[in-house]
Amino acid sequence: MLPKFLCIGAQKAGTTWLYEQLSQHPDIWLPPLKELHYFSFVHLSGRKKDKKHRIYTLLRNELCNDVIDDTMVSYLSRLVVEDSTTDDWYRAAFQWPGIEKRTTGEITPLYSALPEEGIAHVRRLLGNPLLIYMVREPVARVESEMRMVMERRGDQRSASEQLDRLIKRGSAVYRNHIPRWLEVFPEIHFVPFRQVSINPLGVLRGIEQKLGLPPAEYKAAEEVRHATIKTDLPDGIRRRIREFAEPDRAFIRQKFGDEFAAMT
Repeated sequence: MLPKFLCIGAQKAGTTWLYEQLSQHPDIWLPPLKELHYFSFVHLSGRKKDKKHRIYTLLRNELCNDVIDDTMVSYLSRLVVEDSTTDDWYRAAFQWPGIEKRTTGEITPLYSALPEEGIAHVRRLLGNPLLIYMVREPVARVESEMRMVMERRGDQRSASEQLDRLIKRGSAVYRNHIPRWLEVFPEIHFVPFRQVSINPLGVLRGIEQKLGLPPAEYKAAEEVRHATIKTDLPDGIRRRIREFAEPDRAFIRQKFGDEFAAMT
């Protein structure tokens, strides 16, 4: 079994909220690890996330529970042991008892940055899954990612150095990423970020409809996650972010129109 839908982006655009909500739908199954990073691990040079360490951490935590879930232990153990660069590993990530009649999906926002060969790999392996792309106003999105990076790394690098690395990494450069995906998957379901806070249930209903699923009840759909601590950014950094993001702002207006852009 392989996923019928992917959320491919963008980082800091509500994907954690989406994972938490869709996990509640009785007809949807998502892996216990939100971001599998399979395609990004294989195709994005310099972005080799140590997902096995993250899986091992989940496994260790499970083994420390008073009541151990044997199914979870078996599932995570297999993902730790097997070669995570193969399609068989990815298939194993969607092998869970009793999900045969459920719609499976995955949410890894870094997939938005996949090169052409990575997107071709998605097409070859998954066929024509529903692709969901959350779009956040570019300046606000980069500022949020910058704060996240600074909080995680502390003062190990200057703010300018960290922004240089973030720009080079290019986790969400809409003007480059979106056209590349649309060439292969012309029917992507784009969701403007502000719609999550204005009409969260409407966002979920739209995805249910695309997947052909009945409506479900969701707890805490109005609570947008995950919030980043409001680390102050120097004025010079903010100016550089605006300069970097302005072409993406123009792209969104041109591609989707002013109404959509205003909702990002």
